[in-house]
Amino acid sequence: MTYEATGDVTSLHQAARHSRDAVDTAGPEHPKYAIYASNLSSALRFEYEQTGTPEALDEAIGHGYYVQAREVLSDINAVMYGRHDPPSRVGLAQAVDTASGKPYWRFRP
Repeated sequence: MTYEATGDVTSLHQAARHSRDAVDTAGPEHPKYAIYASNLSSALRFEYEQTGTPEALDEAIGHGYYVQAREVLSDINAVMYGRHDPPSRVGLAQAVDTASGKPYWRFRP
């Protein structure tokens, strides 16, 4: 049962625990790590909103930061591990400047 249905805070803790397990199991190199970290951040934020537990908010902010910085962190990782060509970088997409017609690389949304 969910927290909304029962009002039992145990379900909030379980949701955060399951999301935390997904983050820990996947690790930062996993292609869906940012999604798992975002889910954990959302679960922790909701837990904080319902219970006022400051530790939940602190942890939520930490995972939320990673999600927001994913593109930059992925690009830094690609450069550090020798994947310098833009197509091999997870967070980049090729685009074309409309005024000059020249291609460039941008971070994917």
